[in-house]
Amino acid sequence: MSEHDDVGDAQEQVYAEHQSVLGSLLGQLAYGMDLTKVTLPTFILEPRSVLEMSTDVMAHPYLIDEAISIDDPELRFVAMVRWYLSMWHTRAKGVKKPYNPVLGEIFKAKRIYDGKTASGILEQVSHHPPVMAGFVVNKQSQWHMSSHIWTKSQFLLSSVAAHMVGKASLCMLSRNNETYDLTMPSIYVKGFIISPMVLELGGDMHLECATTGFKATFQFKRKPALFGKYHEVHGKIFHRGVAIYELHGRWTQSFTIRDLRAKGKKDVPFLNVNELASIPLTVAPIEEQGPFESRRLWQEVTKALEAKDIHTATHHKKEIEHQQRLAQRHREHHHLTWRSLYFDRQEDGSYLFKHIQYEPYPPGEVDFTPEELTPAHSESPFVDHDSAVTSSSDGSPRSIGSMSPVAQKHHISLGKRGESLVK
Repeated sequence: MSEHDDVGDAQEQVYAEHQSVLGSLLGQLAYGMDLTKVTLPTFILEPRSVLEMSTDVMAHPYLIDEAISIDDPELRFVAMVRWYLSMWHTRAKGVKKPYNPVLGEIFKAKRIYDGKTASGILEQVSHHPPVMAGFVVNKQSQWHMSSHIWTKSQFLLSSVAAHMVGKASLCMLSRNNETYDLTMPSIYVKGFIISPMVLELGGDMHLECATTGFKATFQFKRKPALFGKYHEVHGKIFHRGVAIYELHGRWTQSFTIRDLRAKGKKDVPFLNVNELASIPLTVAPIEEQGPFESRRLWQEVTKALEAKDIHTATHHKKEIEHQQRLAQRHREHHHLTWRSLYFDRQEDGSYLFKHIQYEPYPPGEVDFTPEELTPAHSESPFVDHDSAVTSSSDGSPRSIGSMSPVAQKHHISLGKRGESLVK
C-alpha cells in the first residue's frame, strides 16, 4: 500500500506549470519563518475565507444538543468528547489555503436542523497578530460558544504549519452555565516541496469542564517518515486527575473507547465520523450582504478562481490587500486604533461577543436579534470614509477618481460599512 492510499481527499497534486512558482517561493523561505509575512501564489488558494473555513467545525451541532439532554455529568462529558472528535473531518476536497481575512472582515451564517437554528458570526478583530473572534448560539437548545483564535503559520522545510493559538468555550445555559473549554490542533501541510501535499493535524489538545471536574486530553499524531498511519488520535478522559477512559482512532474515520474501570477493559465503538449528518451552512445571498462580509468582499477573486483565471484572481486579490495597506497607513498617520464591531477585548486578550448573556434565552427567540447584529460603529477598517483622497501604491496622494475601476469599487463600497451591514 502506498503511504498516500489512506489520506482520502486530504491531498493535492501540484501541477507542473506551478512547480516553478513554488520553487521561486521556496528560495525566499527560511526554517521557522512566519508565513503571514509571505505572499503565497494565488493558485494554491481555496475560494473562501479563513473565517468561513473556521465554521467547518460546527457541522454537527445536534451532538451538542444530545450532550445537554444527558443528566449524568460523566455521560454528558463523554458525549461532549464525541462532539469534539467530530469537529475535524469536515473539510474542503484537497489541500488549499483559504483567503487571509482583512481587518474587520465578517462572516455570518447559520445551520438549520430539526427545527432549530445555530447562528454564528465571526470577525477578524486584529491584523497583527491575525486574530479572529467568533460566537455561535443555539437559543432553542440554550447553548453558545465563544472563540478567539490567532493563526500562526510557519515554514518547516518539508511541511507548512498553521498553529491555532487561543481557545474556545462552550456554555450550556440550561445546565447552570456549565462551561467546556477546548483547544484546537495545529494544521500541517506535508509535501509542500514534493507533491502530493497531504493535510495533517497535530499537537496535544484538551477539552475541560471545571464545574464537573472532567478533562479529556488528545494527542493528534502526525505520520512518522517511515511507518505508521495518517490522522491517528490517542485520548484519555480524567475525573479529578484520575484516568477513567481511553480513546483511539483516526479523525478522518472512527474511534473506539475503553472504560479503564471495567473488568476486561475492552475497546468498544465510540464514533464513526463518516456516518454523521453534516448540517449545511445557510448564508445570505451576496447581494444582501454587507460590503465587509466575506463572500461579498472576495467575490471577484472567487469568481476568477472558479473560472481558473489565475491572473484575474491575483489582480483582485492585490487590490484588496492594497486597500488594507492604505488603511493601515491612514490609521498610523492619524494615530487611530481599530475597534471591533461585534466583540469586546478582555483584559486577558480574549474577545467576547458584545451581547453575550448567561441567562437562558426566552422561549420563541431563535436567531440573532436586530440589536445584536447592529454594528457598534460605522468606521471603515480600509479608509476614512470622510476623506476623498487616498494614496497610490508609491505613497503619493491621489483622488478616488484616479484609481483603477476595481480599486474604486472597493474604496467606495468598503467605505461606510456599518450602514449596510444590517438591512
